[in-house]
Amino acid sequence: EIHSRILDSHGQKYILSVSRDITERKKQEESLRSINEQLNAIIEASPLAIFVTDRKGIVLTWNPAAQEIFGYTPEEAIGQFLPVATTEKIDEFKNLLNRVFDNGTHQLNVELCRINKYGEKVDISLSVAPLRGKEGDVVSLLAIASDITERKLAEKEIDKRMGVERTISFIASGFVNADNISDSINDALEALRDLTGASRCYLTQFHSDYSFMDNIYERHSRGTFTNIDKFKQVAVNTDSFVFQTLKNGQAFRVDNVDKLPLNANYEKSLLKAIGARSAIILPLHVNDKLYGFIGIDNCDYPVKHSDEDVSILQIVSGIISTALEKEVAINNLTQNEKLLNTTGRVAKIGGWELEIDGRFFKCTDEIFQILQIDPCHPVPIEKWINLFKPSSRKLLEAAIKQSIEKFAPFDLELELVPSDGNNKWVHIIGKPESGNGRVVKIFGALQDITSRKRDEESIKSALKEKEILLKEIQHRVKNNMQVISSLLSLQSGQIKDVEAQTVLKEGQERIRAMSLVYNKLHQSKNLAVINFDEYAKDLITDLIRSYAVSPADIEVNVKVDPIRLNVDQAIPCGLIINELVVNALKYAFHDQQKGLLGLTLKKKYGNWVELVIYDNGSGVPADIDIDNAKTLGLQLVKSLTEHQLNGEIKLDRRSGTQFTIIFMRNKEEFNIGQDTNSRR
Repeated sequence: EIHSRILDSHGQKYILSVSRDITERKKQEESLRSINEQLNAIIEASPLAIFVTDRKGIVLTWNPAAQEIFGYTPEEAIGQFLPVATTEKIDEFKNLLNRVFDNGTHQLNVELCRINKYGEKVDISLSVAPLRGKEGDVVSLLAIASDITERKLAEKEIDKRMGVERTISFIASGFVNADNISDSINDALEALRDLTGASRCYLTQFHSDYSFMDNIYERHSRGTFTNIDKFKQVAVNTDSFVFQTLKNGQAFRVDNVDKLPLNANYEKSLLKAIGARSAIILPLHVNDKLYGFIGIDNCDYPVKHSDEDVSILQIVSGIISTALEKEVAINNLTQNEKLLNTTGRVAKIGGWELEIDGRFFKCTDEIFQILQIDPCHPVPIEKWINLFKPSSRKLLEAAIKQSIEKFAPFDLELELVPSDGNNKWVHIIGKPESGNGRVVKIFGALQDITSRKRDEESIKSALKEKEILLKEIQHRVKNNMQVISSLLSLQSGQIKDVEAQTVLKEGQERIRAMSLVYNKLHQSKNLAVINFDEYAKDLITDLIRSYAVSPADIEVNVKVDPIRLNVDQAIPCGLIINELVVNALKYAFHDQQKGLLGLTLKKKYGNWVELVIYDNGSGVPADIDIDNAKTLGLQLVKSLTEHQLNGEIKLDRRSGTQFTIIFMRNKEEFNIGQDTNSRR
């Protein structure tokens, strides 16, 4: 390294030069440059987001991992304020940076939730450390971040599950040896409200005759009005869907009250009256009778409840039902004790007990009467077991062994031979009682069910005979219809008039459609309903074959859901398909070479069914009115739809022809809370 300057002395100019050997410095600079290149390569390849900011939070460097986590490219990030902070979090983030600057030796480790470039929340673990200049002062910050979103989600899920377990444990423990069941129910509703975030949790009780219902317990959040005082003596519609759903032990779930279907006006009016936007209601059964229901409402906005919410309510309703059963049992204990002996005599049922150590069988007087043994002394276990027939004896011995070894209860129906020789059937249940970690006795009940068993055998025999008779009737109906169809076919062959032949052929097709229903019934295990999807496919196939339709000319598209219909609906529905498909085959495609004929059968909301028959042919003439049809076929379709199926029919001429028929299946359970489409 050479430094030179000009000197002027007495008018004479000189050049002064100083040289210095900088070989070692150059080697050090080259080494540092190599180290920097290696560091840059490491930073670029690092899976962790690494970036540097100045004192104001302006990004100076930005590696690919930072772009992966936050979405911003280096061009978008460098020179801008740290883009991992949302607008409302800028001041908070600046304070974090200042803390590191103010304390130059301090490294900050925090976990933050930020918004990435795409508006998505990202949980990050962030470490910030100061970087010093030549003078030793802090000039910039080094930040290292990692994406911990998955970990946070897992932690939230664990916390949620632990919260559920703590809540259920709290509710269950509140009912153990509770002095006041009302306090325990109120505590349970409050805990349930806190867990689900509901606006209101409540318990409603039905009157014994189900004419009215009363809201008897409630816990509500701040800002939500209470209904416990005004929701009294509310009339119950026992034919409503919600009541029937609860009676069948199912949950009634409504994700949006405003989107309930038209046939749920009763439910909608009740929920709107209490200000609910969404709700879950579960039944409370006490001693196998519908006692009332427990529910949660959301009043601020509709909430799409999860299956987990329903499961939590089911657990809580089960706990409360058990507590109510216990309360009812305690209240009725005195009365039950008075009726116990009489009931045992009438029902031919008694109690028994096995002492494992003494190996003796003890029982009430009623069982002595059933077994025909001496009531004066306890009976040895062996003598008692030997009263049963060999096959039943093996079952009983195995059940007793299982009960002793594994503390398992048992419930059996066995045949025994008392001392009088008259075989009897008994229903016997047993439950072990432990002491010092082992079974010391087994106690239970025994009932004489001989009459019931005989009645069951008689009923089974009668049902078998009726089933055979019904199948024979259906078979004969099908055969008679086939005979009629054959007669019409013969008659058609002797008639020269084309119009008359057409009428007879149409009659044959209608008979074939009805006959196919009985054929399906004859093949079905259930003699009351048929798989209508299979029937519809077979009927379309028969009609296509009957009219000799070539697949090259007309494409047939059949899409049907698995649907079961009873005879009362299958026959009119089959006749409708027959009329509309035949009408399309005869009139829709006479002016064109190729066409499309389709049929769809779908399950809709609730228990509704939609049948659509369409074609892309010439279309039904504009002068034909479906409500005032002149032809027998359309008159028959309209009459069957409205009077037999209690449904609606729509005709669409916009693209070819499309008939849409909507009707409700008979005696089918459904949940309107799962599908809130409106009926069109």
